[in-house]
Amino acid sequence: MSYLAGGRLNVGLVQEQARKRLLCLLEKCDGPKAIIWDQSLAGPIGLVAKYNLLEEYGVVKMYPLYGGTLTIPPNITNVIFISRPQLELMDLIAENVHGEEGKRPRKEFHLFFVPRKSLLCQKKLQNRGVFGSFTLIEEFKCDLFPC
Repeated sequence: MSYLAGGRLNVGLVQEQARKRLLCLLEKCDGPKAIIWDQSLAGPIGLVAKYNLLEEYGVVKMYPLYGGTLTIPPNITNVIFISRPQLELMDLIAENVHGEEGKRPRKEFHLFFVPRKSLLCQKKLQNRGVFGSFTLIEEFKCDLFPC
């Protein structure tokens, strides 16, 4: 880590920048939101934003990412997956999206990759038949989380 040898790293600035990026992404999704977290990211999110701040931006529920069917309340219109770009996680996301197909009211799905998008993961979602179900696929550039 020689790039840090000459100075100090202001972690507070890094956290604030990540917080602003996350909140900007959440603002793109109008209405009540549920966040489905890649399990390795759920804990470290506390470094970026506390739950009460997320509530101010419309987050009603948060769940860990597991396979199978989601149990999203009907008042939630946006389901946001926040995930690392790993193929096995795309399988879990695809299972969740398939489980919601045909349910009413219809949900809008969004996927935020941490820290960057992966064409291979997007191709996996296409192969699983859910890529077109996403309204937004964005990057949540945050280097505070494990890759």
